[in-house]
Amino acid sequence: MKHKIPRFFIGLWAFLFPLISLSSLNAQEKIDLNRSVFRALEKNNLIRISDLSVSIAQKKVQESKSQYWPSLQLSSTYTRVGRIPSFTIPMGKKEQTFQLGTHNRINAGVELKLPLFTWGRIKGSVELSESGKKLSQIEKKQKIIEIKKNVLRSFYSAVLSKEMMELEKESVSRARRLFTISKKRFEAGNIPRLELLRTKVQLKNAQSQHEEAQKNLHQSKILLGKTIEMEPKDFIIEGTLHFEPLSVDSSQLIEKAYKNRKDIQILEVQKRMKENQIHIAKSGNKPNVFLFSSYSVATGFDPINPDKLVGNWNAGIQVAAPFFDGFASKYRATQNQLQLKKSQLQKKEMKEVIRMEVRQAVVELKKAEDKIHSLQENIKLARETLRVAMDQYEKGVASSLDVLNAQKTLNQTERLVKKALFSHIRAKLDLCQAIEDYSWFDLEY
Repeated sequence: MKHKIPRFFIGLWAFLFPLISLSSLNAQEKIDLNRSVFRALEKNNLIRISDLSVSIAQKKVQESKSQYWPSLQLSSTYTRVGRIPSFTIPMGKKEQTFQLGTHNRINAGVELKLPLFTWGRIKGSVELSESGKKLSQIEKKQKIIEIKKNVLRSFYSAVLSKEMMELEKESVSRARRLFTISKKRFEAGNIPRLELLRTKVQLKNAQSQHEEAQKNLHQSKILLGKTIEMEPKDFIIEGTLHFEPLSVDSSQLIEKAYKNRKDIQILEVQKRMKENQIHIAKSGNKPNVFLFSSYSVATGFDPINPDKLVGNWNAGIQVAAPFFDGFASKYRATQNQLQLKKSQLQKKEMKEVIRMEVRQAVVELKKAEDKIHSLQENIKLARETLRVAMDQYEKGVASSLDVLNAQKTLNQTERLVKKALFSHIRAKLDLCQAIEDYSWFDLEY
């Protein structure tokens, strides 16, 4: 026996279902390009690691500068001696005993040492640590640019998937409209069953492509979600593929790339570091001059009262010069000179690579723009063709095959337009990556 569901519950469900769907939709966060970049930078552990590296480098600079300051050392010793030599001298009716020390030997003092001249070694080590700090700052900026690049590419891939899904949805709508018209005409006896079946197959194909596009969108959201630390179900993509033609000058962009590229900046900092290392290595066999001074108190100095604490001080200048180090300083200097030459050649080679990357990106950008211009006219023609074919089919002048061909042509053209827009954005991204400047995308972070 079948149990009928009361109409009250059917009506309640019909009322609540849209509200539940709407609340679920509202729970999803809208993610645009700037929000994606912000979340990626905020959540990325590599940025935190870079911040720590910069802080460590700053402490190394402070550590190097501390060599300019005098060093103070406090020391203290206590020794218990069992037997103390002594002698007695007669003095009239009395005798005076003198001890050569004391049983309780106490010694305490403070020593100061200040470098006066180190042949530039301290200055070189400070400059070396400052270059290390600069290098860590550049590497942090490099990681930020890398994150932006990944976000931009994954975001626009997701936008392409979203718009392709919307195209397939529109294609389903057109196919359903054609099937509805064909069904009415078939029932009226105006067309054979074959034409009805054609439109039904077209509708099924369109629905299948729409489902596949939805899966592609989900996969793109997974990739974007990994970049911005979000689950695909928790956000909605806000953004469109739009065409903004650019007027670029290859020569200016190449010079801009030389200025902006972090790999060039890293090589320049490494060059300065090698120069400092050469100077430090050459000074390895040069003399150092130090000022030293100390003050101490100790027992055992007064033969009459050996337990008395007696103070004493000294001051002087120390010159220390290595006599022979087995030519180690010479070899270290030679190694650093060779490494400096190596970095100079690397910089020259890097500039050649950058010049090639910029020129290739400009060419690809121009090709993408030309493709879009040619397709814009095609899509107008395809839409007009479908409109005319549909109008004639409704009047019985054209067959369903004419409409299906027109729909197929429009669908293909729309997909080509979206792919061309994405190719243009990708070419723009390649150019931005080559010059390390993403200002064309109006990023706030």
